[in-house]
Amino acid sequence: MKEQIGAIIQNIKKGVVFDSHYIINTLIIENTDTYLKFAAEHKAESKFTEHIHSEIAKLISSSKDIKDSGKNSLSYNIHGKASECRLWEKI
Repeated sequence: MKEQIGAIIQNIKKGVVFDSHYIINTLIIENTDTYLKFAAEHKAESKFTEHIHSEIAKLISSSKDIKDSGKNSLSYNIHGKASECRLWEKI
């Protein structure tokens, strides 16, 4: 999963800001099998999707090619519901 996230980030131009939902949606579109396998490996008792996406956000935050803006953005999650998520900048 970390490799796929890194590849997505590499395709973002320097200085562009993006949020975790962008990475998650791109993973689902371009790496469906990897996303589903990751989800199956990270089970939770409740709030399953929220838990998985939190784990993905941790992987995003570990990238050396981004910086945390210190802000959140409001965007639509995979369920079509607007929610806040972290805003990152490609460096």
